[in-house]
Amino acid sequence: MPNRSSSTYPLTTELAFRWLEKQAHLYESFTRQALHEAGLKPGMRVLDVGTGTGAVALLAAQIVGSEGDVIGVDRMPEVLDVARQRAAQLPNVSFREGDPAEMDLGAPFDAVLGRFILIYYPDPVITLRKLASKLRPGGLLMFQEPDCTGVRSLHELPVFRRNDRWIVETIEAAGGDTSIGLRLYEYFVSADLPAPEMRLDARIGGGPDFEGYAVAAGFTAALLDSMGERGQALAREMDLDTLEQRIRDEVVASGSIVVFPSLIAAWTRKPL
Repeated sequence: MPNRSSSTYPLTTELAFRWLEKQAHLYESFTRQALHEAGLKPGMRVLDVGTGTGAVALLAAQIVGSEGDVIGVDRMPEVLDVARQRAAQLPNVSFREGDPAEMDLGAPFDAVLGRFILIYYPDPVITLRKLASKLRPGGLLMFQEPDCTGVRSLHELPVFRRNDRWIVETIEAAGGDTSIGLRLYEYFVSADLPAPEMRLDARIGGGPDFEGYAVAAGFTAALLDSMGERGQALAREMDLDTLEQRIRDEVVASGSIVVFPSLIAAWTRKPL
């Protein structure tokens, strides 16, 4: 297992929060399908770990319905302001500030969920144990995490691949594990949980209108914006203003497609 003594969340500005909305749109159908397949049902009480702008919390709220209850927790008050605005008309969704692995959140939950979350915890196994303790017996635990080793293309695409390498190196420099999706099975079992069921999804596309180009370049922009003056200097070096168009142009010119990082879901039930 990777040894990660610390991890710093690398997306901390308003620009980064707007990018999170684009990412949520890109992966929404995958998360919705995984939630249904894992067994999220109407009436459940749900904890959304590291809720961010509330995208997964809102999906869960649609599934559990008015008889259910969703609590989203995040460490950053600024991003929770965005989440509360998005959920303003939903009485079954609320948000709290803090680390959900450490907080007392009252009655046990029927489900604990998270997307792109364990990647930023220094010890995912300990975190899974703590979060599982917040479940009722038989409760559902589900996480979706990335595997950046799944990024590929049929032809040589130097701009796309260079951008991907920079993103991976930046996240790993902040302590994130960019292939954590492949380790979810191992982490669940090491946390003394039943072996999880799993699924893998990935966005793939080409041509001039594929929305992935904007998401790829937008992630770079969000990371750079969160790096202050050093990020501004790197943005000029990388010619950030033209990055999206350069990625689009080389994919279209090659007649190729690009495969984005895999999103791997793992879920299990707390023993009775």
